[in-house]
Amino acid sequence: MPGHDFRTKIVDLPHLLRIRQVAAADRRTVVLCHGCFDIVHPGHVRYLHFARQQGDILIVSMTSDAAIDKGPLRPYIPQELRAENLAALECVDYVYVDPHPTASALLESVQPDIYIKGGEYETSQDPRFLRERATVESYGGRIVFSSGQPVFSSSYIISHMADEQSLAGTRLAAISEKTDVELLPLQVAEAFYRVRFGRLPLDSAHREAIEQALAKIAACSMYSSPGTMRSMVGVRDFSSRGA
Repeated sequence: MPGHDFRTKIVDLPHLLRIRQVAAADRRTVVLCHGCFDIVHPGHVRYLHFARQQGDILIVSMTSDAAIDKGPLRPYIPQELRAENLAALECVDYVYVDPHPTASALLESVQPDIYIKGGEYETSQDPRFLRERATVESYGGRIVFSSGQPVFSSSYIISHMADEQSLAGTRLAAISEKTDVELLPLQVAEAFYRVRFGRLPLDSAHREAIEQALAKIAACSMYSSPGTMRSMVGVRDFSSRGA
């Protein structure tokens, strides 16, 4: 639709529950997918198109930055941009940023008719998935496994982008836009990369300024700690390297 802002598809939990209630009254089938979606790749797109074909409304929930446990440098893309990437896809009706590490609580609240998982989960004994499965079965929902899709991995892609610096300014600018912090993205990105790659020493003045900016951003509701911010911009520990 011309002029339509796809960002309106990013909703909170009360909105999602209202959508579910209306869909149930209209006897429309609600489908839910859940994941990190750090780098949206062809596997994700095929998976989401498959999911959309299973019902009338596709909800995609994605794990928030603070709840992702994939190592100190993840997520690679901040949750606001990850949500926008998903909302921009025509096959996706709604996007929800889930504060929990798994979809179990959301499944219990929303109770979608169908929960989609990748084919690799069909025989999985991962306790996190087993809890999700038990939740879906408890209210009479169905789990459908996608199959026949090529296997891609965000973790693999990100590991091969470790030295890519071009996204630093964009990532920091996105963070700055969502807060009241003036970050001067390029200057700060340079300092971050001095720490991360050891190419130049980071002087104590820069380090103190960055720590102050991180602390201020962490005070905002969308970020839990300076550690989360370090993760988002690719810094493990300021004290590990420097002048």
